Amino acid sequence: MTAAVQATDADVILFCDADISGLAHHTIDELLKSVLAGDKDMSIAQRTNPLYAIPFVLAFTPKLGGVRAVARELWDTVPSKFKRRFMIEAALNHVAQRYGRGFEYQLAEGLSQTTKEIKYGWRKGFSARIKMIGDVAAAYMQLHLAEG
Repeated sequence: MTAAVQATDADVILFCDADISGLAHHTIDELLKSVLAGDKDMSIAQRTNPLYAIPFVLAFTPKLGGVRAVARELWDTVPSKFKRRFMIEAALNHVAQRYGRGFEYQLAEGLSQTTKEIKYGWRKGFSARIKMIGDVAAAYMQLHLAEG
């Protein structure tokens, strides 16, 4: 991600995980709107999930969507030690919410992602999922501890 940002002078960067499918033009347009307008620092596309129909579930779901529009200013504000693996998603969320213009998310119909268990098999996929959770938890803990 860092190499991609360094290769452009764009004010807004669109990140998309390689294992995403069903990403539509209108979803990208919607993601970019508030970031391009300067209203938000970031916009995240979330896959739909039947659990999200339960009131308040989505509010407590970590926003780790693999498709996000990010203002360069937000990217530049995140400390470089968090710009690796899954720490970056937690750090972008935290910095946008605490120090910037915030972020928004939207449910994107038809958007899907190949799970780690399907990509790598059950054992390796589960191990990769645990590492991802560890990255996210470590980033949030470090960011909150740094605020004292």
